[in-house]
Amino acid sequence: MSIYTKTGDDGTTSLLSGERVPKNDIRIEVLGKIDELTSVLGIAKTVIEEEKIREEIGYVQKLFIYFMADISEGKSNKERVSSDEVTRLERLINEYQKMFPEITAFIVPGSSKASAHLDHARTLARSAERNLINLEKSQKIGTVLKKFFNRLSDYLYTIARYIDFKEEITKKVTEMVKMQYQKAENIKPGETKVLNLDIAKRIMELVEKRARFMNLNVVIAVADASGNPIAVHFMDGALPVSFDVAVKKAYTAAAVKMSTEELSKIAQPGQPFYGVAAANDKMMIIGGGVPLKIGDKIVGAIAVSGGTAEQDIELSNYGSKIFEEWR
Repeated sequence: MSIYTKTGDDGTTSLLSGERVPKNDIRIEVLGKIDELTSVLGIAKTVIEEEKIREEIGYVQKLFIYFMADISEGKSNKERVSSDEVTRLERLINEYQKMFPEITAFIVPGSSKASAHLDHARTLARSAERNLINLEKSQKIGTVLKKFFNRLSDYLYTIARYIDFKEEITKKVTEMVKMQYQKAENIKPGETKVLNLDIAKRIMELVEKRARFMNLNVVIAVADASGNPIAVHFMDGALPVSFDVAVKKAYTAAAVKMSTEELSKIAQPGQPFYGVAAANDKMMIIGGGVPLKIGDKIVGAIAVSGGTAEQDIELSNYGSKIFEEWR
């Protein structure tokens, strides 16, 4: 079936009700604005690191489908989305507001890619809300629909500020640990570093701070180039099984010189590394182990266990990134 129908060549399009209207009809304007909003949110998801926020945004995008159906059908008394979704947004707003200081000045967007895209989406949410109010002059709009878009812009603003604050803190802590490292090792900026117990402890300290920020209790392991443990940090509340998993992930990433996430993809049936874990009981092909490099040389690995696969991968990549930036 062809994607083009030619039925809109005369400048009209069909609503869900079957009615054909001009493409500049206010209902089409509203639907177009929501479509634009969901596309910008899609861009935001590609640069947001936290899986939790990506999932929340994806959930909102799915709700848009039902809202757009309500608008297109024109029956305000048969809303497909319940008021529980408004309450859910309010709960999330309250949750994120607790994670950063009170904002006392105007925000200039652009502190990070993620927050910039979210601020863009926020303005589109407000625009969609204004279009909804204009539409209500000719078509009754559901109560949930209006409340949801009013809360949505607040939610997008809040998570944008949360992301900005988290990145600001991460940057400050990174610089602080970097300075401490250079002072302790008597290394001048630009000089080559090494991977030893002191550095391993500093990396784990920083990863732990981020894990706490994510409300996670994990085990962090750092291994040398041969995969032998240099240090293992067991956070209070972490599961005992996470200790062995983290150590094995670190060994694996160092031994095969690639992340365990990459290895897991080529260790599936029919792939070149299928059966590698069965051949060596020290290996673990679950995401969360990442090599540590000095230039192009792999000098060890860091691994995290205790969160979801995505969270472990995020934290281990964070530790690897910090190590690479200490040059």
